[in-house]
Amino acid sequence: MIREKELEISVKIEKVRSESDAMIERARIEAAEIINRFNAEGNEAAEEYYNRELEAIRNEIAHQNELNKDKEVSVREKWEKNLPDAIDRIVKVVTFG
Repeated sequence: MIREKELEISVKIEKVRSESDAMIERARIEAAEIINRFNAEGNEAAEEYYNRELEAIRNEIAHQNELNKDKEVSVREKWEKNLPDAIDRIVKVVTFG
């Protein structure tokens, strides 16, 4: 009788152990899936942020290039406007000392 009870308890313990192992394995798989999903979502969010920031930088560079072109035109116009007077002054200094 005691031996039968020990055998029953042993079978129940093995069944519980087996069920526990299966639950642990399912939990590990689920945790790995969650981690993979969050990693993928994090990578996607990081890539979107990177692309937004890169676009903002490119826009700022284009804006600065336009400002520089405007300044270049302004300086060139002033230079062209003052060139005849500068030439006259240089000629006077060189010829009349």
